[in-house]
Amino acid sequence: MVNKSEQRQLLELEADLMRLKITAQHLKMKKANEQHSGLDTVLGLTDIIPTHHLLRKSLLLPLSWKNRILAGVAYLFWKMKK
Repeated sequence: MVNKSEQRQLLELEADLMRLKITAQHLKMKKANEQHSGLDTVLGLTDIIPTHHLLRKSLLLPLSWKNRILAGVAYLFWKMKK
């Protein structure tokens, strides 16, 4: 039979385990947010670039039609993200 002090120690260990799990989850979320914020910063800097001028220039380059279509689709997806 388990006495009260052993039960208390077991509960304290379980509480410590839950605290560690919560802390680990917070750290994972913080790391994920930092990675996304870096990507958002880079994408935010691309707003400064005059995109219509660059798009017209890139469409006039001697590219195959396949690459022009892919560039256009990438641009549309980028604009829809905003």
